Amino acid sequence: MSAEGDGSIKWEISYSSACITGYGDWDGTGTKTNKAGVTYLVSPEIDLTQATEAYVELNHAMRYENGDINTNNALLITDNYTGDVKTTTWTQLNYGTTGLNGTSFDFVNSDANIPAAMLGKKVVVALRHTCAEKSSTWEVKTLSILSGKADE
Repeated sequence: MSAEGDGSIKWEISYSSACITGYGDWDGTGTKTNKAGVTYLVSPEIDLTQATEAYVELNHAMRYENGDINTNNALLITDNYTGDVKTTTWTQLNYGTTGLNGTSFDFVNSDANIPAAMLGKKVVVALRHTCAEKSSTWEVKTLSILSGKADE
């Protein structure tokens, strides 16, 4: 779901993962360029009403990020999804970035604990990709909600 830009940057299923990039052949000429945009991939509702501890585990790969990884490739959560990513109040969950943005697309696991304020509720998780004059390429193979507490 595009929140900013012309809507041409989209999450796609490629290489057995959800992929997003703002670098592509946008006009069909064979020349790739960067395009600005903010794009979300939003989960279905997740029931945490019985959870006392929970965390998100991402299995993902990333390259070409020139800014802050967690800011431009954000993991978000809310307990009040409005159906519109722009009007929803999101809480950002920072995840570990070790092994990301290297010289290859090696998949790594990154964890982020779900805040206590979200436990005991139904929540929605989203991935937000932001790009401006340069864009990362982010591939997410799995996103899991697990019981317990992660070592962040």
